[in-house]
Amino acid sequence: MHAALTRAAGQHQGRRLKTAALLILAAGLTFGLIGPLEAAQEPTLSSNDVTSSIKPLGTDHELHVEATRPGNESLTLGARLKADGGLIRRPISWTVRHSLAGATGDVVWHGDEPVAELPLQPGDYVIEAAYGTAKVYQPVSVTPGQRLAMTFILNVGGIRPLSRIEAVGYPSAMPATHAIFAVSGPNAGKEVAKDVKQGQIVRVVAGRYRVESRFIGGNTVTDAEVTVKPGILTSIEISHIAAFAQVSIPDPDGSEAQWHIHQVDGAWQRSGHGTDFALVLAPGSYKVDADVAGHTLSASFTLKASETRHVTLRQ
Repeated sequence: MHAALTRAAGQHQGRRLKTAALLILAAGLTFGLIGPLEAAQEPTLSSNDVTSSIKPLGTDHELHVEATRPGNESLTLGARLKADGGLIRRPISWTVRHSLAGATGDVVWHGDEPVAELPLQPGDYVIEAAYGTAKVYQPVSVTPGQRLAMTFILNVGGIRPLSRIEAVGYPSAMPATHAIFAVSGPNAGKEVAKDVKQGQIVRVVAGRYRVESRFIGGNTVTDAEVTVKPGILTSIEISHIAAFAQVSIPDPDGSEAQWHIHQVDGAWQRSGHGTDFALVLAPGSYKVDADVAGHTLSASFTLKASETRHVTLRQ
């Protein structure tokens, strides 16, 4: 467990609020993503192996080769999260294509399974493996009288974001959403995952990432950075410097209420319908107006950080 700092901002104001504490819980799980991996059967060949285990220079996979009769050529595919980890037992998206000089060939086979075994005619191919946001490509040549078994080393870990209000906790009525951006590696600066829900596990290549957090409908944005290691699931808790406001609109006739809320000293605003709604809001002053059966109800209020406020509109 370690701490870092986050920053919060009014979504439409473009200004940052003061930093908040970040709690990162690194759970040492060798995961596919959760649970033991030994249950998946490793791509193995018989005692007729002609090369035992080969680790080609500059690649992240192991290759085993076995002699077989011509016409019995095949390819077995599997993957690990890290070099010394067990086989992944969750589905992996495999695609095998013909390899053409300077071009992508036709798809020969596609499947979603932890370990795939398929017959292949001798020739040149490109293997594509996708697991979470991680994607790898590897050329392979099948020669007459050979069976191949390839085990990819994906170097994948996981991020599990959880957003909360500082000193308040997790508002169950308000879902949060997260976007994940790569800070290091070939995808640095790019968004690798979006619309990530509370507690959702996202599988990513090991490296450094920035997690951006928003409560749906609110006006706070907070982000934090996290380092992901192969085979490790990292839970990141992000605290918003914000308040929780629950608004009630009296409606004795049962008619539909149309409401509008805006920040008095900023540009943020939101509209909706119904007699009750809740929002996670940045500290500041707000005004709510509602049209109920031709009558206008309103309320003005000021929120402080870590405050929970119930607001009822009056005529």
